[in-house]
Amino acid sequence: MKTCLKCGAQFADDAVFCSNCGFKDVQFCPECGKERIPGSLFCAGCGRRYYTAPEGQAEPAPQAPQAVPVTEAVPAPAPVAEVAPAPVAEVAPAPVAEVAPAPVAEVAPAPVTEVAPAPVAEVAPVAPVAPVEPAAIPTTEAMPQTAYQPAAPVAPAAPAAPAQAAAPAKKKKFPLVPVIIGGVVLIVAIGVAVFFIATTPSRKYKAAEKAFDSGDYATAAAQFEAAGDFSDAKERAEEATTLLHYTNGKEAFDSGDFDKAQEEFKAAGKYKDAQERAEECVVAGHYAKGVSLSSSDPDQAISEFEAAGDYKDAKNKVFDLLVAQGDKALDAEQFDKAAEYYKKAGQYKDVSEKVSLVIYDQGVKAFENKQYEKAIEYFTAAGSFKDSAEQIKKCYFQIAEDAAAANDLEKAISNYNKAGDYNGAATKVQELYYKQAEKELEAGNVENAAKLFAMAGNYKDAADKVKAAYYQIGSDALNNKDYDKAAEYLALAGDYKDAATKGKAAYYAKGVEALNNKDYEKATQYLTLAGNYKDAKNLLTSTAYGQGIEALANGAFSTARKYFESCGKYKFAQDLMNACDGEAQLAAGKYEEAWSFYNKVSKKAKVTGFDIQGRKSYCSAKVLLSRVEGKWSATSNNVYVKNITRLTYSRWTRKYYLKSLQTGQYISISSSDNGDGTFNMKVYVCYVRFTTPSLYGASYTTESKEFFNIKSFPSTIKMASGAKIVYKSGKYTLTYAKNTKSGRVKNQYRSTVVYKKDS
Repeated sequence: MKTCLKCGAQFADDAVFCSNCGFKDVQFCPECGKERIPGSLFCAGCGRRYYTAPEGQAEPAPQAPQAVPVTEAVPAPAPVAEVAPAPVAEVAPAPVAEVAPAPVAEVAPAPVTEVAPAPVAEVAPVAPVAPVEPAAIPTTEAMPQTAYQPAAPVAPAAPAAPAQAAAPAKKKKFPLVPVIIGGVVLIVAIGVAVFFIATTPSRKYKAAEKAFDSGDYATAAAQFEAAGDFSDAKERAEEATTLLHYTNGKEAFDSGDFDKAQEEFKAAGKYKDAQERAEECVVAGHYAKGVSLSSSDPDQAISEFEAAGDYKDAKNKVFDLLVAQGDKALDAEQFDKAAEYYKKAGQYKDVSEKVSLVIYDQGVKAFENKQYEKAIEYFTAAGSFKDSAEQIKKCYFQIAEDAAAANDLEKAISNYNKAGDYNGAATKVQELYYKQAEKELEAGNVENAAKLFAMAGNYKDAADKVKAAYYQIGSDALNNKDYDKAAEYLALAGDYKDAATKGKAAYYAKGVEALNNKDYEKATQYLTLAGNYKDAKNLLTSTAYGQGIEALANGAFSTARKYFESCGKYKFAQDLMNACDGEAQLAAGKYEEAWSFYNKVSKKAKVTGFDIQGRKSYCSAKVLLSRVEGKWSATSNNVYVKNITRLTYSRWTRKYYLKSLQTGQYISISSSDNGDGTFNMKVYVCYVRFTTPSLYGASYTTESKEFFNIKSFPSTIKMASGAKIVYKSGKYTLTYAKNTKSGRVKNQYRSTVVYKKDS
């Protein structure tokens, strides 16, 4: 069993509507329509509590209807049998239709047999009868949530106890019978109203359901609406209305009334695919218009199909119409219009061949009209379609022909060249060059003629004529001592007459000129080209010697040696080769080998910017330095002081000697190269000498000396103390001598120390 979300009643699992209140079993909130979350007790949208009976407890019975006043006319009820009105107590008198009220006595109600049904219109309450309160009448707002069945004739309920009159009772002046009759009529009307109020909505609801199930949504919507607040009539009315709009939309769509279909689908709101169908109506409308206009107005039909977008085969329709329109324009030779249609069709499918055909045909038309430049543009745009490339050559050829006829040789030649191999265009070009060359030659413009004959290629005797022209130009330049021009054109003249000999003469002259300017590179180039002309070979040797001198001065010793080697015994070539070899050894730090090479160089060999003798001295010094650098220890010493005394008649002498070797005496020599052909040298020396005339005055003396930026080795060194150090035969000898005089006594100090290099 299922539980109704609205009234809580239970009904069969396979039922669509609640058997108690008629609410459709859809899992949505009956209040706001939001979808119910399975198992939830309250709506997530509006907070309404879903009814769920506790386990084991019966569902509550529908509530009794509540009374509402009746203000509108109701249909006549079925015949009511024997409606016995309740006895009416004392009622205060009230005026009735200009009849004075009279006291009403207790009257027994008369039996009512049959009451003919008649509409009760605007039954107003009787004002004076305040104490009479009729029984409660049920209303549609609070009717029980269940199917309602018509009831048996209802007798009006007994009136409540009469209330005390507002004013003191007066003497009754009017009879009670009219009042009783009016009360009876009022009670009967109320009963009839209650009957129809209780039965009519139910009937309408059931009738609406029947119409709904049969698909008559218009009747269902009206009946549900008429049922008012009965059960879920309002929701069902909305549902029926929605289905009515949706059904109407489908019918209108199927009949081709897309505007009406769109309105109906929009009115159906969010029902099923109503919104999508409404949008579909728009494109379907465009599609339908496109179909109807395809024959009468193809351009408008294209626009409609384009507006239809992807609907059905709209794009194919657009393509077919565009191609058809293009074909039509092409047949009418409206090429621009045809191309426009084809290009637009190309956005849907490939119609490149159609486009190319249009462009090609435009080119053909332009050529026929002698619009060759325009035709070239069209054939170029046609690309590889048919023979477009050949047609372009044809156009250029025709332009060239017209230009040649007009004696516009420059334009003719240019376009013949563009025509390529079409119809002998190349030969046409050569012919034009040849004719123009002859004209230039006749006018004395030999150079122009030569160039034109050269451009004429192998046309007739153009090759011979161009050589003759070059020979004449070269010969004239040679006579004018324009050796560059002479050499150039005589070389171009090739084997024409004595062009080769004259060409060598030009090169020889240029070589001599370059040699005199000490431009050895150009001199070598031109003298080599001069070959065996005059003494060109000897001059080449002189050039090589000059290049060697220049390379030696610039420090390019290996290059210089090659030049000197090529010169053989020319001048000082051999000596300078030795200088180059010495420089190579010097660069390798082999000073002794370098010195040996420099020692072979003659003193007469001189090179500006290169000091050969200085290099020789430097190498010699470096050799000696390499021999003397290091520490030298004393091997012997002779140290003494002599005292000589002179008296009046006599003289006597006394000596103090140190002949035994005194240890600790040494010489230390070090040097550094400055990289510019000079070096620095530092000398430390330690020796023994007497400092007093006595035996006990001998002591060690240490001193040093430095040499800066020297170019040669100093073989003799003088120290500040007066000691002199001399290098000879692989050893150093230090000598010290000093004389002093005091009165009649003369003292002579002498020291001689020999040093040998430590191994």
